[in-house]
This record gives sequence, structure tokens and C-alpha cells, in this order.
Amino acid sequence: MSFHLTTLERAGLLTAQREGRHIRYAVDYGQMKNLLTFLMEDCCGGNPVICGFSEKDTTNLPSPENSRKS
Repeated sequence: MSFHLTTLERAGLLTAQREGRHIRYAVDYGQMKNLLTFLMEDCCGGNPVICGFSEKDTTNLPSPENSRKS
């Protein structure tokens, strides 16, 4: 599991903090939203329902126009 968590950290989707022998991981929600927005735009053509998401699931995601500006 640590291999996968380290890969997600290197991708910028997680942050890690070492506490002695343990490493605590936390999700970077901003980066995760950017990734999901990109995937829905690229895969679903901007229509998240095609990818199996409901309108309710996507109400908090940034719009594709806003994600390009940042």
C-alpha cells in the first residue's frame, strides 16, 4: 500500500507527514477536484452523466472554464 500512497503523493494528490515510524497521508482536495474535472472533460466531453456521475455528485466541482484559468 505504501507504494501506491507514495505514487499519489508524488503526483500531488496527497500530502505526507512523518511521525516517528509512521507516515500520515492526507488528501489534497483541490488537486483531486482538478484531476476529476480534467478526467470528466476529457473522457466525458464535459457531461459527467456519461461517466456515471449524477448532477448531485458534480455540483462542487469547478467548471472546465475555471479549471483552465488556474
